[in-house]
Amino acid sequence: MPLNESELKTLLEVAERAARLRPGPWAVHDSCSWRRIGSTAPYGDGDVISPTTQRDGHPDLLAEREVLDHVAKFDATTCAALAREVLRLRDLASQFAFEESGGSEERTETLRTFHGKDQYE
Repeated sequence: MPLNESELKTLLEVAERAARLRPGPWAVHDSCSWRRIGSTAPYGDGDVISPTTQRDGHPDLLAEREVLDHVAKFDATTCAALAREVLRLRDLASQFAFEESGGSEERTETLRTFHGKDQYE
């Protein structure tokens, strides 16, 4: 199901807040018994989300609220919907380029070059 405009704006706002604190790309680090998420920058091991044990012995996560909000909002269903929307728009752009070219493969390639190949692939 496509994301509506409000959902897209919320997702963008949450992601931008998280990106200001912990820019990506992120990676899973698992070189010891604790799995954690960190940036791929040097010394980024676990700097995004790390496991911890609270004083009372309960497990918890160490992360900024904005990062946790981002992770909760950008679940697998949302990610898949966003990817489908991007693919649908790229397909439309490719169709438009072909129609604008009058069906000419050469002209289509010119339009792809002018607008950026990634938009039409």
